[in-house]
Amino acid sequence: MAEESVPLSKVKSLPTDFSECGLDNKSRHLAQLIVQDSEQQRLIIRCDAQLAVIANLKAKEMALTGRVSHKGSFSGPNQRLIHYSYPLANSEHELFNTVEAIMGGEEDETEVWLSFQASYPHKIHLLAEHAFYTKQTQLGVGYYQNKQSPHIDYWAVYFVKQDITN
Repeated sequence: MAEESVPLSKVKSLPTDFSECGLDNKSRHLAQLIVQDSEQQRLIIRCDAQLAVIANLKAKEMALTGRVSHKGSFSGPNQRLIHYSYPLANSEHELFNTVEAIMGGEEDETEVWLSFQASYPHKIHLLAEHAFYTKQTQLGVGYYQNKQSPHIDYWAVYFVKQDITN
């Protein structure tokens, strides 16, 4: 029996080392769950250490304020990336949020992933179920815990289309 060849356009380039996807084991494990999900539509995913730091800062900000919100210290997630000099694709500069998924209240990474999957907007973003998101190949995940905060555990996931002209 002859082996079927897979078209190059369907060959996935996914990380096997998640150390740059997050700053701690919980973040890295959530990244692994997202990347290795059988429904993941992205053909290329790269862990991005700078995005992991920004995601961690976002999770920490939410934990310290006790609010799960896309706004926070910036007018929106895309502006947050611009503020931190992340090379966000120019086509996404004026948009409010095409890059961030956030959550509070779940401690376990598997439960976080199940909750994201149960939310239609998060699912289409994180699994790239719309063509717009398939170009977002850079991944960073943040986690922060604050036992004095209402939700205790806070998560931020960034999938970003990077400006490669810089």
